[in-house]
Amino acid sequence: MKRTLFLCLLSLLLIKPAFAQIEESLQDYSEANARGYIQPFVDGTATSMNRGWYQTAKVPAFGIRVRVGLITMLAPVVDADKTFMAETRSPFYPQQSVETSTVVGPPDATYVSGYAGTQYSFPGGYDLESTGFVVPQLTLGTVLGTEASVRYISLDFEDSYIENLTVTGFGVRHSLSQYLLLSPVDVSVGGFWQTLSINKDLLEFSTFHAGLQAGRQFGMLELYAGVGYDQSSVDIKYVSNPETDESISFSMDGESGMQYTVGLGFDFKVMHLSADLSFGMRPIYTAGLFVGL
Repeated sequence: MKRTLFLCLLSLLLIKPAFAQIEESLQDYSEANARGYIQPFVDGTATSMNRGWYQTAKVPAFGIRVRVGLITMLAPVVDADKTFMAETRSPFYPQQSVETSTVVGPPDATYVSGYAGTQYSFPGGYDLESTGFVVPQLTLGTVLGTEASVRYISLDFEDSYIENLTVTGFGVRHSLSQYLLLSPVDVSVGGFWQTLSINKDLLEFSTFHAGLQAGRQFGMLELYAGVGYDQSSVDIKYVSNPETDESISFSMDGESGMQYTVGLGFDFKVMHLSADLSFGMRPIYTAGLFVGL
């Protein structure tokens, strides 16, 4: 059962099984090279994490809203994400800069020739077409036009490269429409926080999004849009020398900036479907399936 769940989770996360060996690839890199190698995965994953918090712009002033479901976010890998400029390390001589694969780039290693026939190698990537994120979400409301959303999942795995994975998130939205008499559209504002931990210390993401949403319902169909600001960071720690257990740890920022969303939702009373596109720093495709009131 655990093995089946593990394989399903990797599929949902849109990470190829080989990517679970990321720590082995990072062992070949100093901090400076490691930053360039993993940056595209950090950017794609962090930006995806900030998506999918809302599937409608409407937050009723009063009433019951209880919805539980799954949100899937997909960030296509663009050509600029596939390579970076890496530096050879001492004692290799002469020092050289070379364009090589990032973690999401081509799988082929890059080799550099040096003094007296020596060679320096840079590991390849995992040839990812996209990075992504899938998480369960519970939304509860409403009190004075306010609703809260929670995301949480924690899984431990045996006999696998990914030992554990934990997602924790919380968000609040408040209706502005209730203060706007005769407004032709629903308007709300919200703030959302989330963390993702992979193998505890290996990758620890932290993200925040604050934004404004607007939309209008036409029977079962709703058109909605949003604009907001993303901020993200990640702490990374990996063993650089397995023989001495020496480790490297550092923090780096993900992409931060304005992100814009357009989407549509379908309300089938107790089933709610949504799909949207976010753009700004990078495109993100999002889909949601919820059941409840």
